[in-house]
Amino acid sequence: MKGEIVNIQTERLELVALTPTQLEWWLNDCHRLECELNCLYRAEPMEGLFRRIAAGQLAAAERDPGTMSGTASGF
Repeated sequence: MKGEIVNIQTERLELVALTPTQLEWWLNDCHRLECELNCLYRAEPMEGLFRRIAAGQLAAAERDPGTMSGTASGF
């Protein structure tokens, strides 16, 4: 499954593997990401520990884009 992007969908939740660019939008321009994915982000604000975790994922993806096909997030 290496390199394969997997999205998971249930009745109430869809987990989408974000590209590094989309992850940057999630951190800094959520409206742009919502438009790109044709969705509405209705979770808690991106702040505190959660924001630091996502920022760490972005940094890791930028350092070695070949190892991350996407970072899962709930939209």
